[in-house]
Amino acid sequence: MFPLDKTLQSFSFARLWSILFITAFLTLIILLSLVFSVAYVSSITIDFEPEWIEKFVESLIAILSGVASWFLLPVLMPLIAGFFEAVVVRKVENVYYSEVQSGSAETFWSDLWYDIKFTFKALIINILILPFYLIGIGFIVSIVVNSYLLGMEFFVNVASYDVGKRNARDLFNENRIPALIGGLVFTLLSLIPVVNLFVPIFAIVWMVHLYRGYIQST
Repeated sequence: MFPLDKTLQSFSFARLWSILFITAFLTLIILLSLVFSVAYVSSITIDFEPEWIEKFVESLIAILSGVASWFLLPVLMPLIAGFFEAVVVRKVENVYYSEVQSGSAETFWSDLWYDIKFTFKALIINILILPFYLIGIGFIVSIVVNSYLLGMEFFVNVASYDVGKRNARDLFNENRIPALIGGLVFTLLSLIPVVNLFVPIFAIVWMVHLYRGYIQST
């Protein structure tokens, strides 16, 4: 299932535009904070002579931190999306699946803790991928790994509102290929500047339609 049309229509039909832009703004603030934090730390710790070398190194670090933040956005997406996930799921289901709305199998705090653990795990995995860049396949490995991580994480998170995390993971195993295709879409979109700011909410909506489509077909 490739629910692109339903996903795009949902922003209007389910009135998600305000949440979409709030999340985009939050994502931008997080990314800029990471970049400026690294730049600030480097400015107070690096001391080279002559001064132009120090400025060059600081600028280089700032640029590299910006690139790193860009590539690490897929790792942060589930955590960012988690703050709005329950609201988005409910809004989409109210419009499209009102007869089978998800219950409250998960709470905000349990979901947040789950997303934090996922973020650390995904961060470690992406760090372990870095040596592959030295042999020219790091980018491809990163796409494959993050597609799997995001496909699994977003599918399980959305389904868990209906059946809980344990059963959601079982459903992911039954619906692995469509979920991973979704993960690939999210990963590729996260690499496009500006567009990547909107991916967290886009991913939730996509997976609501994917999950409900799968449930209705069984």
